[in-house]
Amino acid sequence: MTPLYSQHHMVEQQQLLYNIEDYSRGALFIAEALSDYINENQYSEILDYGAGLGLTKDLLELNHQAQYFPYDPAIPEFSTKPSPKYLTLAINVFEYCELEFLPKIINDLRHLTKQSTFIAINTRPLGNITPTIMQPNSWWIKQLCNAFEFSYYRQVGNGMVIIADPIATPITQPTAGLINSMG
Repeated sequence: MTPLYSQHHMVEQQQLLYNIEDYSRGALFIAEALSDYINENQYSEILDYGAGLGLTKDLLELNHQAQYFPYDPAIPEFSTKPSPKYLTLAINVFEYCELEFLPKIINDLRHLTKQSTFIAINTRPLGNITPTIMQPNSWWIKQLCNAFEFSYYRQVGNGMVIIADPIATPITQPTAGLINSMG
């Protein structure tokens, strides 16, 4: 299995998750919209990719039964690789990963998404929490468009929300120039 993170990054993420109260609460700002989307589409299985402490489940107000599957390699009880689900969530995931692993993480999410994914990305600091990769919305769209077909995009607060379907063809790896453009 190809690693999606360095060991150093994994230790850092564990420390942040357990020591900074707001680090795993990204869904607070979009819980109503996320609940509405899940209810409208009657998703019965939800994979929370990069779930942190799994707090998103408690924020959802669903009008139907749905199984919630938290997945986060930094949390031992959520670190088992899941099977693909009809709906995946990637809330504040990509901007906190390491740049050299970003294409692999995007591709991993694509493989775990049967039908649709709900992505939220912060492009600016949120309080005292600064994203590892801080880029404008346009940069993120370029990273994601090789793996997902967007059905919804909206700029919100400190970033954006995207709803998209996985593209069947493999993601292409970025060139060294793309990675170096981060400067």
